[in-house]
Amino acid sequence: MGRAQDRRLVNVHRILNRAAWCPRAGDRILLGLLIAAFAPRGPVIMALDDTIKRSHGKSIYRDPALSSDSHFVKANGLRWMSLILLAPIL
Repeated sequence: MGRAQDRRLVNVHRILNRAAWCPRAGDRILLGLLIAAFAPRGPVIMALDDTIKRSHGKSIYRDPALSSDSHFVKANGLRWMSLILLAPIL
């Protein structure tokens, strides 16, 4: 990246870091824009994904992919929650 791009990135980071903003309001605006762009007429279908990004020294979670009712498998890492808008392909 050039120096001008570096400065712009620093300025954007400063604005986002110092500004008082509500994440839920931003999420609501983003979701409205995504629905208007990708599913304006159809049903809104959404999926939820919780992925554990493995890294040591963070939290410990039950690994749902490797655990069963009788066997408990722990996973170290960060849990990433993703809400996904499933849009039809036209």
